[in-house]
Amino acid sequence: MNLAAENISFAYGEKTVIDRVSFSLEPGGLTFLLGANGAGKSTLLKILCRLLAPAEGQVLLDGKDITAFSANARARRIGVMLQQPLPGLDFSAEEFVLFGRTAKLPRLAPPGKEDLRAVERALDAVKLSSAERLRPVTRFSGGEFQRIVLASVLALESEILLLDEPVSSQDPARSAWIFEMLTALAAEKTVFVISHDLDLALRYASRVLLLAGGKIIADGPPDRVMTPENLLKLYPLPGFTVSEGRSFRFLGPRHA
Repeated sequence: MNLAAENISFAYGEKTVIDRVSFSLEPGGLTFLLGANGAGKSTLLKILCRLLAPAEGQVLLDGKDITAFSANARARRIGVMLQQPLPGLDFSAEEFVLFGRTAKLPRLAPPGKEDLRAVERALDAVKLSSAERLRPVTRFSGGEFQRIVLASVLALESEILLLDEPVSSQDPARSAWIFEMLTALAAEKTVFVISHDLDLALRYASRVLLLAGGKIIADGPPDRVMTPENLLKLYPLPGFTVSEGRSFRFLGPRHA
């Protein structure tokens, strides 16, 4: 269940957003990737699952170049949650989550009992009620739909989870229980999370990667990596300082 980036580079036209980045992901705890808007976090996640091809370097899945696996084989092993808009079709929540298991569904046959059980477990994990499971996804709020998208990823029951802002539309209480659930999964799965929430990373991450200028500028436990000095490199705000303690706050000149 090892997923590794080796000297990955990527550019949009003349702009390099990922510059010779290397790291390895394994089960045993949550790994957070932090970075400013536009730093290349989502691009890096898409490269890891081969939605984008790197200009240089390679991604290794259990030591083997990821391109050696078929698209279906990659999909079976790597569950991916991307940021996405609300859907336009009236699938029920249950049907939408079942689509997330497509890579493991039998060809030209209805879903089996284990497929339906996997969908039920995923819906239970995100606390969707029996009535809600039958409701069209177009009738959910953005935060509710985000939980359904997460359930669709969990239903695949893959070894590796790559999650882009999985709680960005959740209230603090729901964010907490989702990360409690992900922490439990990370004991046996490889879980990689993109987030902007420093406090969530400080509370739940076992490892934090900081991405700035196309490079990983720090990698390690949150208490060692998430220093005021590093965070100001990550989010350069002229005249601002960082208050640390049980949470982080960016303070302007009047409050520094």
